[in-house]
Amino acid sequence: MPDLKEVHEDAALTNVSIEFANGVFMADALAPSIAVVKQSDVYFINDVLREAARQQATNRAPGTKAEVVTRHFTTGSYSANDHALTEPLPDEVLQNADVPINDEIGVVNFLTEMIGVDREIALKVAIDAGVTATTALTAGWDEDTGDPIAEVKVGTKAIRDATGKQPNVIGMDIDVFEALQDHPLIVDRAKATGSIDRPTVVNEATIAQIFNVDRVVVASAKKNTSAKGAAASMSSIWSDTVYIGFVEALGIRSNSMAQTFAWNGSPNAVAGRLVSRWRDDERISDMIRLNHWYDQKVVTAGSGYRLTNALQA
Repeated sequence: MPDLKEVHEDAALTNVSIEFANGVFMADALAPSIAVVKQSDVYFINDVLREAARQQATNRAPGTKAEVVTRHFTTGSYSANDHALTEPLPDEVLQNADVPINDEIGVVNFLTEMIGVDREIALKVAIDAGVTATTALTAGWDEDTGDPIAEVKVGTKAIRDATGKQPNVIGMDIDVFEALQDHPLIVDRAKATGSIDRPTVVNEATIAQIFNVDRVVVASAKKNTSAKGAAASMSSIWSDTVYIGFVEALGIRSNSMAQTFAWNGSPNAVAGRLVSRWRDDERISDMIRLNHWYDQKVVTAGSGYRLTNALQA
């Protein structure tokens, strides 16, 4: 282990990790990140008894007090543990580099992507366990007999009935999305918004409009399930399940389906992330480490809905 005084917390490379944009992930969309002051604490699930939907006398006579109302909260707990990886950057690599900073950026991006894969896998497990409202599709979206528009409406209605919130995001794997792009019901709806001269492109925005949500998020991330050192065996992280949700990042009192609680484990950390570096003379290398302190939680199970078996052909 390096001596603490030998470790440099690198603000520039920390920003590289923060700005790393990988379109293959969707954890940030399904579990928005909120900053927390304490590494472990409780969070509140807002208005679980739906008091906001109750008719309440609101007339106030002159000189009298307004009626006092209260919200009902339940609580859960989070623990923003440290997720960290280190990679050596050998002198031989740096000495042969035309632009050495590019190799440093490459290391940070590699570490960020690896932690990102772990985060995606863990979030899928959490949502699959925590969001129990589910429809197992009998006809896939890769079959003409399926009806994705009606099936999504079942999910969005279930969320509205459970929480009073209109779902605002739908997430799916790219294989499901590409099947959806070619589905005749989706194509027919899309045609109605285009013209011969300017046909509508069936993309995420088009499908979001058809499903009446703010965003459709597509993940193409894969996981390698082979033993270390063996030939890669790649499979989809999110499989053929479609995730419908209401999400928000409003702090620790929320109705969001899921949230990521990010804690800055160091004064120099940003959004829960910190890149550090030190010299390892035995390796003849600079060592670069990424720390990411976070916990992903299903906050309001009723704000989520899952459609399974979306691919069957």
